[in-house]
Amino acid sequence: AVRRRAVDPRGALAAAGGMGADALHDLELPLLFGTLVRGGAYVGWGVDSADWHLAQALLRQCGGATAAAVMLDAVPMLAGLLDPKRDVMLRLTALSLLEHLLADATFAASNDLSDWAEHIYEAMLLPNLVWRAGKPSEQIRLAAYRCLSRLTQLDKLAAAALASRQQTALPLYVSGLDDDHVDTRRLACAVLALAAAARHSNPS
Repeated sequence: AVRRRAVDPRGALAAAGGMGADALHDLELPLLFGTLVRGGAYVGWGVDSADWHLAQALLRQCGGATAAAVMLDAVPMLAGLLDPKRDVMLRLTALSLLEHLLADATFAASNDLSDWAEHIYEAMLLPNLVWRAGKPSEQIRLAAYRCLSRLTQLDKLAAAALASRQQTALPLYVSGLDDDHVDTRRLACAVLALAAAARHSNPS
């Protein structure tokens, strides 16, 4: 209900300006989002922080291309929130947002994602594949594998980049094959197959 009360005036504001909601996002999001996260404000966010909820809403409701255009601010924010030392529920919501973005066709097709794909892979996803005890950590691994599966299927990660990180990544993928969650095991198999293909194409 709260979201609806925010979305309806947004549509009215866009119409009053003679534009659609997406165009309004294109115009206003960079400044608004930058103001929200610059200076590392997200360091103090928790899963219930109002600013974190606002950041999620902005990135989920704008078009994928618009979200990709603010990756200079969004990637450091997500990397900070996905530090394994942060709260589990906070990381789960951050991984959910990342999966939402990677599933958007226009976000996935953007050149901005190509520029940041290696950082997303190495700084956000690999650290969250590490096995840790407990059901919450199991959900983190599954969410990270979902994101990794989407990212590796987009051809945004160069084979050379995948191959260069295999010494770190392969033990994580292999441990995923023994995970308690069947979906994590399935996704680990798929990612491991892609890693093997990358190694074959870059034998050095």
